[in-house]
Amino acid sequence: MDMNIPPKLFKSFQLSCRTECTVLINGSTGTGKSTLAYEIHRRGERKTKPFVTINLASIHEGTLESELFGHERGSFTGAERKRIGRFQEAQGGSIFLDEIGELPLRLQARLLEFLQLKKIRPIGSNQEIKLDVRILAATHRNLHQLVRNKFFREDLFYRLRVITLLLPPLKDRIHELDFFVEKILAELGPGVGKRGIKLALPVVNAFKQYQWPGNFRELGNVLEYALLSVQGQEIQISDLPEWFLEEIEEK
Repeated sequence: MDMNIPPKLFKSFQLSCRTECTVLINGSTGTGKSTLAYEIHRRGERKTKPFVTINLASIHEGTLESELFGHERGSFTGAERKRIGRFQEAQGGSIFLDEIGELPLRLQARLLEFLQLKKIRPIGSNQEIKLDVRILAATHRNLHQLVRNKFFREDLFYRLRVITLLLPPLKDRIHELDFFVEKILAELGPGVGKRGIKLALPVVNAFKQYQWPGNFRELGNVLEYALLSVQGQEIQISDLPEWFLEEIEEK
């Protein structure tokens, strides 16, 4: 989905696109952090270079260091071949570190070292590799609190937040709901043979009253289901997922 940048963020977003500094994106799950990170890359000087994404919460801590920085063959049990890490894959471009708040303290030190020296050393290697990679990071967690509780390095926190972008939840942007719905329907509709689909008024009202705890991702899921269900050109209440109908009935 194309980004509709909130006015409060527009200046910082423009700075992010035309500079090479590190960017920290904060926001609840489903607010579009990964989409925003890609937009920053796409509109910047590195747009023709790789954009590498890694969700730090989805990879086991035991393999995360190798995933990020690579390893040499035989460097540990099971390392049967050399592996190029995500940082090296992003050479010349950008790496998006999603859920940066989940990065273990030991690897936070390695990330800080990269930010300072722009070099990595794969596991089991005696050689450092010089890299030109821009870091974009995101989290739904309160890094200030993690720093206070000693779960996140203070020096790394300040290195990451050269520019900070805080994405508001969908419930705080409900006045823009028509824009988001139109964009999502235009993107998803052709894939299922449904074009020009609109929302019936009762659906519009239901959407505007709902709190959308899952934000834009939840909105996209509801609309995808509705597109598969709708028979005419207007999505009716009966076309919405059962779980969503139960939610709005409880309100």
